Amino acid sequence: MQNMRVVKADMSMARDIANIGAKTISHPYSLEQIRSDIESGKYVYFVAKLKDTVIGYISLYPIFDSCDLIQIAVDPASQKQGVGKLLHDYAVHYLLDIGVNRIMLEVRRDNTAIDFYTKLKYRVISRREKYYGDVDALIMEKLLK
Repeated sequence: MQNMRVVKADMSMARDIANIGAKTISHPYSLEQIRSDIESGKYVYFVAKLKDTVIGYISLYPIFDSCDLIQIAVDPASQKQGVGKLLHDYAVHYLLDIGVNRIMLEVRRDNTAIDFYTKLKYRVISRREKYYGDVDALIMEKLLK
């Protein structure tokens, strides 16, 4: 996509992030939670913008040399166009710059995003049986160094 860029999110983008999450994630964060995350400084959000419109985001929780990938979501109209990979690649460069050497995430076993994560070189390292009621959770990891 031309004219697309990734920037660190600020409070002015929280509503756009919440709207995309509401369209794409089964249990999205509320606007209040996103604002709290951004304000805390503990979480890092990056957004993909096409011109001045937010079309996707990634949220991260870096902890020392590790990072939890909390959410990644792309507006349905912009999916399958490389936005998610762009966000992920940008986040990886940022995390390497701050000394992170691995990213971990948790995903429902029936989530179609598993294929996306596998293409990005994540591997399943653990499983939590029936974590989501009747569906297992997979713990995935990507080593950066």
